[in-house]
Amino acid sequence: MGDPSINFVPLHPIGIDHLSERLTLNDRLILVAMLELQVTKMKCEKATTIIQSALYKGDEKRAFDRLKRLQLVGGKGGAGGGMWLTEQGQKLAKLVQSIGATE
Repeated sequence: MGDPSINFVPLHPIGIDHLSERLTLNDRLILVAMLELQVTKMKCEKATTIIQSALYKGDEKRAFDRLKRLQLVGGKGGAGGGMWLTEQGQKLAKLVQSIGATE
């Protein structure tokens, strides 16, 4: 069946601490990279810049899919577009960073 976290879609809000257990290492690296880049909706960043900063190892086209489904990141295409952390994404990124869950 594969990794069950890949198909995880929350049916209701989950506590931040439980959500961090459902993320892959690449997901956690991306969240922390976004936090360190100080990415917000007002200061979004290109996906390629975030991926490079996170040292992401995987399919770059799918890098943000799970994070978007979990409503941890937002994104906007086109000129001036990019990715940003949602409020919940920022909280989780701080938790992941504080417990060192990127190693």
